[in-house]
Amino acid sequence: MRYFKLKEDEVILYEGRITHKDGVEFNAKTYITNYSLVFVTVDKNQDDLEVVNVQTIGAEKVKIYKGKPWVQRNMRKVELFTTDGETVLKFPSTIESGKFCRCLVELLTGKTAVERGFEKVKETMEMVGDTIGINPAEIVKTVATESAKQLPKKILGSEDKK
Repeated sequence: MRYFKLKEDEVILYEGRITHKDGVEFNAKTYITNYSLVFVTVDKNQDDLEVVNVQTIGAEKVKIYKGKPWVQRNMRKVELFTTDGETVLKFPSTIESGKFCRCLVELLTGKTAVERGFEKVKETMEMVGDTIGINPAEIVKTVATESAKQLPKKILGSEDKK
C-alpha cells in the first residue's frame, strides 16, 4: 500500500471512505484487513508536503456479544464498540456503510449474513420441534412434495372433477 505496509499474510477485505469519525469531519481512506481496521488521512502542511496519519483498530478489540460483533448501523452511521471505547463512523452512503458492516461481521464471525441467517432459522425450527415434539422440516418437505405432485395436474386441468 502507498501509506501503510501490509504484513506478509495480511489481505485487504474492504476498501472505502468515511466522511466523519466520532462527530468530526474526517475524510479518510478506510480499509478492513484480516487483522485490523485502518484509517488513512493525507493532509498538506505549510510547505505543501503530505502529512499522512494512519490509525488502526485491531480486529480483536471489537467487542463480541453472544457470538455477534457489537456493531450498530443506522443508515450512513456505524457505531463500533471496542475494548478501548466507542467509535462512530459516518460513510458517504448507506451502501458503503452496509458493505463495511457486512465485511467486518464476516471477518469477526467467519460467516456470511446468509450463513448466520440460515443458522437462526435452523435453531428456531429445532426449538419448535423440541417444544411441541414434531419435526417442522419434515412437515415442510412433505407439504412441498405433495404440492409439487399436484401442480402439473392443476395446470393441465386433469384433476378429477366431481
